[in-house]
Amino acid sequence: MTKQIFAKSIGKIIPVLGAVVSGGITFIGFKPIANRLQKYLTTLPMANADFYKSAHASNEAIIDIDFSAIIVEDDDLDEISES
Repeated sequence: MTKQIFAKSIGKIIPVLGAVVSGGITFIGFKPIANRLQKYLTTLPMANADFYKSAHASNEAIIDIDFSAIIVEDDDLDEISES
């Protein structure tokens, strides 16, 4: 094996090793946080299927927005009409 072939193979292996190490560090860092987020989200009422069944049966809106409470300033309207 010549020095050129060795250098080319090392040059191709280094980025792959870097990607594996980087991906491993990212996985190790995000996995515990993702598990904590998943546990928290399962405690919310919207994660329960019965929440939607009861809201549908009672004909309630799941998300109720009071549009009269939204304040729109004149500057915002100018930006919207210009776009």
